[in-house]
Amino acid sequence: MVCSSKIGASWRNEAVALPENVMDMDVEQPMFFSEDDATRFRVFAKAAVFAMCMIVALTSPSNHFCPSQLFKPSLIPDESGVSESYRFSQSIEGCQLVAVRSNQEFEPEWLELLGELYQKPVIPIGMFPPPPPQDVAGHEETLRWLDRQEPNSVVYAAFGSEVKLTAEQLQRIALGLEASELPFIWAFRAPPDAGDGDGLPGGFKERVNGRGVVCRGWVPQVKFLAHASVGGFLTHAGWNSIAEGLANGVRLVLLPLMFEQGLNARQLAEKKVAVEVARDEDDGSFAANDIVDALRRVMVGEEGDEFGVKVKELAKVFGDDEVNDRYVRDFLKCLSEYKMQRQG
Repeated sequence: MVCSSKIGASWRNEAVALPENVMDMDVEQPMFFSEDDATRFRVFAKAAVFAMCMIVALTSPSNHFCPSQLFKPSLIPDESGVSESYRFSQSIEGCQLVAVRSNQEFEPEWLELLGELYQKPVIPIGMFPPPPPQDVAGHEETLRWLDRQEPNSVVYAAFGSEVKLTAEQLQRIALGLEASELPFIWAFRAPPDAGDGDGLPGGFKERVNGRGVVCRGWVPQVKFLAHASVGGFLTHAGWNSIAEGLANGVRLVLLPLMFEQGLNARQLAEKKVAVEVARDEDDGSFAANDIVDALRRVMVGEEGDEFGVKVKELAKVFGDDEVNDRYVRDFLKCLSEYKMQRQG
């Protein structure tokens, strides 16, 4: 069996064993997981099934197109002489079934297609929404600020730990948050090319004082997303962030920046549960006004209310412990049945 991580570059796969009574079976390949949360929950970590399907298509040999440049880094051999994509494909080829962090309610069509592409069972195991952290040391004032805001009025902005925004991108995001006239919390990381400063526009902090909070370093993201005042999430469209946002019923504004994030954003936009920030068709850049338009579209007016209703419905699937526990029970039952079949 293989339980895969992020599809694209920068996999950090680790072999992790499930409890002996579950995984006491002979399999041809190890299970693969990635990063702290996957290690903690023993589950598939990042990419949506839709993204997995698209990447299989984009990186497969074809007479009609070349592999997308988006995934080129994962096709380059590393020091061992093989690429991450090759390792992943060999794991898929050698396994008997594939378990993915997803559910039938959200993407049944892509689960079915992935099974057809892989020619083996694909089993959704739920979303594993993390609980809000208990330790919020250093963020007490931000939480008190949230308590003073109107319900569903605040935008939380964060772009993950792997995304490295350029100084130009960061400035456009800052100006977009400012011009949106919406209250916001920003999990801020200075860009590598910011030089001696933090990269923020001159006077930004003074102009948004009282309306915007800029947090540096680690933030209790799930705690913020679960707060009644937070109604929107400006994010890079990483699968973990999407799952956390939907589990807490917040409206999504997506600014994909690398790897499978563009595919995740496309899927959610087509399902009309998120808005993707518009891009220049020639060079892929975005402007501050594009940030403003996307934020106000999901946060203000009748259309914003419609997005709110849709994400609240998805929260019943993504964030419901009973639903997710059922997927885990079904998965364990499948493993037990598979073990008995193998033993004959």
